[in-house]
Amino acid sequence: MIELLNNRLVFSFPEVHPEARFSISFQKTLRIPDDNKEYPLPPGLGKFPLKHVDDYQKTVPASWKEHGGVMR
Repeated sequence: MIELLNNRLVFSFPEVHPEARFSISFQKTLRIPDDNKEYPLPPGLGKFPLKHVDDYQKTVPASWKEHGGVMR
């Protein structure tokens, strides 16, 4: 089973074990040069907000409606 909870995709496997699960979230970051210099930046800028495609039926492309899922 896949659920969208707090901007995370949570995968559950109750047929394996009642507590078998993992989650995926997407972190906003900045791209910095690979020049061996240090930059005083935060490690991340928070999670990307995830939304159900089904909640935006009037505005998403038809192919998204057919497939479903989540978007940012």
